[in-house]
Amino acid sequence: MARALAGLGLSCLLACATPADSGFAEAPVPPGKARLYVYRARDSSGPRDAGTVTVNTHPLAALGRGEYVTVVVPPATIRLRAGKEEDFARVSPEPIELMEGQIAFCVLAADLSESFVLWTFRCSRKLAEHPELPGCRRGALDRTVDWVP
Repeated sequence: MARALAGLGLSCLLACATPADSGFAEAPVPPGKARLYVYRARDSSGPRDAGTVTVNTHPLAALGRGEYVTVVVPPATIRLRAGKEEDFARVSPEPIELMEGQIAFCVLAADLSESFVLWTFRCSRKLAEHPELPGCRRGALDRTVDWVP
């Protein structure tokens, strides 16, 4: 009986896994859109809490170590920020141009060279330049913004 219950519990655990629990999977880019991946490496330095990642001031996600999110966006110039709102004035983020059909991969990292933590992003269009991303698990998007699908 105990074996049967343990097996049932394991199968429920596997069947009940949410998308936020699954590992990295590259997703297609819908026609007329662009796709953005933002992640924090599993072995990243800095505080556990990176605050909220924003895209053009819209909250996207709070990323823990080893987590990623992906979002479909209209082609546009975007600016990523992370941390607490009072820290945003310390960083002027580099713009990322996303054209139709393009994908950008961005890693969130802590710059510990100051007396405070600066959250920075390193972005590129090539997955091969982000070897840590495939080891990440999917995080939860902030569903309070209307432009997130």
